[in-house]
Amino acid sequence: MKFFYISTESNQNGIYEIHDRSCFSLPPVEKRDYVGHFQHAKEALKKAIHFNPNASLCPHCCQKGAKNIFKSSNQTLEK
Repeated sequence: MKFFYISTESNQNGIYEIHDRSCFSLPPVEKRDYVGHFQHAKEALKKAIHFNPNASLCPHCCQKGAKNIFKSSNQTLEK
């Protein structure tokens, strides 16, 4: 399980990004709020959307999925 946080400052598009605590884009302590401890980022998003409808998942730490797995598999197959 991972710990998730939401930025208290929006990005240039008005979105408040959700990050796991190991993300290199995680805002400093004074610019984030704790969302909770979840197995998956989508669970954190479900909770955060209730108190911030402009919440979204960080593209760096929360949107890793099938694309990355397939990309790794293809690289392995090409070698």
